[in-house]
Amino acid sequence: MARSVEGALVAIASIAFAVSFGFNFAYGNQVTYFLSALRLLDPTLFRRDWLLTQTTDYHHAFAHVAAWLLSLDEAGWAVALAFTVIAAVGSASLYFLLRVCSRRLALPTFLLLITVAFFTRTRGPAVSYVFDGTLQPSTLSSGLLLVALPLFVAERYLASGILLALSGVFHANILVLACAAFGAAHLALGPVRLMPRLAAQFVPAMVVFAMMAPILLAGGSGGASSAVGRSIYLDVRAPHHFVLAGRWGAFLPLVGWQLMALGTLAPLSRERGPYRSLAALAFGLSLTIWSGVAASFFLDQARVLFPWRLTAHAELVLQAATLSFAVRLMADPGSLTRFGWLPRTAIAAGYLVLMVGLGRVTQPGAVKVLALVGIATAALSLTPHYLPRLIGRERAEGWVRDWSSRGPTVLTIASVVVFAIFSSASMARVPVRSNLLSRHTPDSARLLAWVREHTAVDALLLTPPDLDSVRLQGRRAIVVDWKNNPGLPSELLEWYRRLLDVTGLRAIKTAGDLAAYDGLDAGRLERLRLRYGLDYAVVRRGRERALPYSHAYEDDHFVLLRLSPTPQSSSGR
Repeated sequence: MARSVEGALVAIASIAFAVSFGFNFAYGNQVTYFLSALRLLDPTLFRRDWLLTQTTDYHHAFAHVAAWLLSLDEAGWAVALAFTVIAAVGSASLYFLLRVCSRRLALPTFLLLITVAFFTRTRGPAVSYVFDGTLQPSTLSSGLLLVALPLFVAERYLASGILLALSGVFHANILVLACAAFGAAHLALGPVRLMPRLAAQFVPAMVVFAMMAPILLAGGSGGASSAVGRSIYLDVRAPHHFVLAGRWGAFLPLVGWQLMALGTLAPLSRERGPYRSLAALAFGLSLTIWSGVAASFFLDQARVLFPWRLTAHAELVLQAATLSFAVRLMADPGSLTRFGWLPRTAIAAGYLVLMVGLGRVTQPGAVKVLALVGIATAALSLTPHYLPRLIGRERAEGWVRDWSSRGPTVLTIASVVVFAIFSSASMARVPVRSNLLSRHTPDSARLLAWVREHTAVDALLLTPPDLDSVRLQGRRAIVVDWKNNPGLPSELLEWYRRLLDVTGLRAIKTAGDLAAYDGLDAGRLERLRLRYGLDYAVVRRGRERALPYSHAYEDDHFVLLRLSPTPQSSSGR
């Protein structure tokens, strides 16, 4: 019965956390990652689209998963529910990670961990995350990677390796970084059975690497054109991911968790296997991140690897280790005496750094939860020292004996209460976070619905480059947009050239430069029509007055021009 209740609480907490992200489709990165899936379902789509016919597609596996989900429900509910399942399974795997280390205290620790995650949203520096509310390749990869963690700590290396390889099937970047982290973790475990461990962990991943080798080599290749393309990607298209200047404060939570985990895992790792494996895993993830950060100062190839992508994953492992120690200390206050002054100093310093860091990244909810945990841990850990002075030694010893048997139950009940209180506000915002539940529609919705229903399937459109959902929601080919860029450096040059064409600029430095598209005049539009063989052009309302083309469609926000030499007229509102 107790195990059933524990399992139910884990399931409820995991599902609630996954649902808290909302139910979303055709949003964020999905406007890129679902295009290949649409082509699998309808090969007539995008035949004239440069991006989808002449650039490298490096998410084949995800395209097939996405196509299957869309075949079940084109409106996107199957996609949204699939995200919920993956996020819930990935979250529940953290419980099993904790259970490997301490069965007795796994549940209260897990509930505290998930409560913190309700506020951190599994986000890290430079717009990195484990889950972000949309189903995309990294969602599947991160979910599988989280499932691989408890298997590693339980020393089931082949099973962990298979999950690691499957994670890489959906996202090569995560595979490269995770292999480095797991490799460092195995080295940290020492030379005993090192080669059999490495073989079990990495043979499945080597198969995936072999399949992805051409793309990985192309992405890291040198040459002047590749260097220019790489610079465009890193410094123009995605500086929010790859430029760390001014963002160092976002790493403070990681540093805080690392210091606390160092203080907790260093002594605990000497006790028995699971804590030693958990310490090695924390070391491997941390080493991969910080080595990548250091290398990024000198090599653009290191920046492209996006090593700080694993920060949010590492923080979950470090949080699990630290909160496990806190709950263990609350359940057995006398165990603090087994920790020397150095671990205590690391824990105290890490806690201070963490609270400052969470304050800098505006996570007051997480600060409140961790302040509560810190106060409770400090109060209970000091009990054996001060309680005899207050109530006498004999009564204090009786209280300690009673607490040793009842403490885990009390802590579990307390963690359930904390979870319920702090998660409720996040759950109340689910409708706001869900574009499938919200009645709000973007300004472009009516335009794109009309385009999908009333234009030829092989039509080619010129669109504002900041309008990024034309392909996914309008189901038509376009010249270029900002959001949907190719991944290989050599292919980015053509993407950049097309942006220069449609904006009329000689250089683009930031997304703000895309506003130059609205200065489109008749001469530039005619040159673009002849160069690309355009059928239609989308302009914002009011910009059509200087363009002598008939209106195929218009609404309060956009006008769709039919690019023929006929006089301007109105239709299709």
